[in-house]
Amino acid sequence: MGFNRLTNKQTLWIQLFCAKYKVKDDYPMDISRGSRSFLWRSLSKVWPLLRQSLAWSVGDGRLIKLGLDFWHCMVNRDVIPYIVGILPPNPSIGQVKLISKWSTNGEFTVKSMYNYLMWNRLNPVDNKWRLAWSFVGLQRVRQFLWLVFKERLLTNVKRFRRGMVGNHSCLLCGNSVESIIHVLRDCSKARGLWKQIIPKSISMQFFSVMLLDWIPLNLMNEFDLAYTEVEWQSLFGIICWNLLKQRNLWIFQGEDVDLRHILHSS
Repeated sequence: MGFNRLTNKQTLWIQLFCAKYKVKDDYPMDISRGSRSFLWRSLSKVWPLLRQSLAWSVGDGRLIKLGLDFWHCMVNRDVIPYIVGILPPNPSIGQVKLISKWSTNGEFTVKSMYNYLMWNRLNPVDNKWRLAWSFVGLQRVRQFLWLVFKERLLTNVKRFRRGMVGNHSCLLCGNSVESIIHVLRDCSKARGLWKQIIPKSISMQFFSVMLLDWIPLNLMNEFDLAYTEVEWQSLFGIICWNLLKQRNLWIFQGEDVDLRHILHSS
């Protein structure tokens, strides 16, 4: 649907949609609107991804306006003089048109987009998913780490957004926001545990980095922590999992949070 919106602008249903949601640009950066249907809301969510998936086939070049066209914004200005110096394409190639980057013939297909998503979304360059699934330990801890990377743990922040609780504060320490990083590190209970095993020399860095940096740094042992009985990567993952488990037991079953028990069981 999104590809047709860009390539078949004269189609009646596309004109109706664009008129209804007041989309005047041929290739808008954003199509989100305040009041919209489920269909348009879904399209607006994937719109940035769709734009990344498109490229121009210059064709015979007769319709190209070097200083005005949309594709000009996508090209580094240092490259433009080299483009200008290239002879125009053969007229037999056809007119300029939008094509898909991820298919061999330029046609947009569900299969080509699916392959692109599988490669670039589920196996990103930063390897964070590989860090989760290559964790040496229990399978439930691997799944837990994957949820942390996805930021899907059901903290009070998420419960509040879903109307499940009256506020998003931490029930253990009273902090105003119970986020994932608060549960795993910044809560007074969690911080007290980490301070027992983290050297003071790296304490400032350990307690200051953001969640999606903090987890990989520890799973790759960038802090260079070493323990005789177990590798730090495994110990870190198990401690984080036990922190969440003990927290849930306290909230839902009233059991005390015992830091010594968490360290011992980890």
